[in-house]
Amino acid sequence: MDHESNGAMRPDIAAEICVLGGGPAGAVVARRLAELGHDTLLIDRTAGAKPPRAESLAPSILPILESLHLRDDIEAAVFRRERQALLLWGSRFIHEKTFADAPSLLIERTGFDTLLRRAATRAGVRLMAPARARAPQHLASGGWAVPVATPAGASVIKAAFLVDARGKRAHGCDDSTPRTAAMSALWSTPDQFFAQTRIEAGFDAWFWGSPSPGSCYAATIFLESQRIAGASTANRAETYRHLLAQSKLLNGLLRGEMIGPVRVRDATSRISPDLIGNDFIRVGEAAIAIDPLSSQGIQDAILSAIQASAAVHTILTAGCAPAAALEFYRDRRHSAAANSRMAAARFYRAHPEQSSFWIRRSSGPGRPVSSPLPVRAAGTVPSELRASRALQIVDIPVLSGAFIERARALSHPRLEQPIAYFAGVALAPLIDEASGVAATEQILSRWTQRMPIKTARNILDWMWAVGILEPRAGACEDHATSARR
Repeated sequence: MDHESNGAMRPDIAAEICVLGGGPAGAVVARRLAELGHDTLLIDRTAGAKPPRAESLAPSILPILESLHLRDDIEAAVFRRERQALLLWGSRFIHEKTFADAPSLLIERTGFDTLLRRAATRAGVRLMAPARARAPQHLASGGWAVPVATPAGASVIKAAFLVDARGKRAHGCDDSTPRTAAMSALWSTPDQFFAQTRIEAGFDAWFWGSPSPGSCYAATIFLESQRIAGASTANRAETYRHLLAQSKLLNGLLRGEMIGPVRVRDATSRISPDLIGNDFIRVGEAAIAIDPLSSQGIQDAILSAIQASAAVHTILTAGCAPAAALEFYRDRRHSAAANSRMAAARFYRAHPEQSSFWIRRSSGPGRPVSSPLPVRAAGTVPSELRASRALQIVDIPVLSGAFIERARALSHPRLEQPIAYFAGVALAPLIDEASGVAATEQILSRWTQRMPIKTARNILDWMWAVGILEPRAGACEDHATSARR
């Protein structure tokens, strides 16, 4: 639908930052940038009424929402707390998984996004909706021009910085990436039997079903995209029903009535080759789209928004180093994509029916990701310690408050990536203080001059477990960390 009205042209609208897309990533990054004092304009399509769409949030998202002071806002979008789910994966037997201590949260996605946008406007974000943004134009003089169509007419947004949060795009999907499609439909359940989330691995597809708002049940099938490429609406519905009939956990839905059409969306994992520049950044699925099997899509989108807001704030603040922000954001997004690939590949490998669908996804796209060495088993820390010979002190960009700054960090084969802080404490200075000291209690004594004893003990136990500190043998040796800086 074109929102232009009688060809009317409104005056140009100026903004320091223009955010395209009002989903979780766009709304959160816009809100955070406004809180940091930036004039931020959020453009969102909000294209009319949509059918209810349930999504599952892992309990691990709650601390993130707490840190953003958004937990109370989001509670209104939660329509169910899942305390059990049925799984048929890697086994011939149905397994009932319980979440007694930390239930997963089922949210209604449209309402969830609306609440996040409202929180953004309360923080001072200017919201333009409904509005359809055309292709942004990079100006030779610097900045961006974004043509926008609204019901009141067309206008052009002039902005110094552009945030692309428009969701999954065609870019970034290389030829080695298996294309995945998701086919979804709502059902009126024949009885009260379907009362929990159900996840099942089929021969050449996998299934996800969950309760949906309005006493409905949603069933989604993930399959090879080529199986339905170019198919008519009727053929897609026929394929959907045929596959649903093969599901042991969801075939009972066929006794009920399907509500509305079968909806198809792209579920292929990908990463953009252009994540960030001096005047643009991509967030959420515009940056990376992770495999739906990881069930971390919304959480990762919000994390990317937090990281992006600090990167953009650093770039736009005089006296800060933009290079650190660029490196930080690229590293964090590539790391998130790699971790997602590894997590999803483990699930794909766990399915015994290794058809081509599962085999192609069991290793993940791109270069293999090496796993860190295993940590030591819990035990008594030796009375004398020294810094590991494998330890290196490296310089990395880190998130420090609202900015990206460079900091000294610890790099070790048992760590997935260099770490600069533990529980908010800078780690490299602790290694400096431990150099030349043998007794464990003496190391703790030095550290407790700057932190509580419990924190010092936790850090020392962690350093011992991952191998940063190792048993001291022989005479007192000063670990030459300075040569590795």
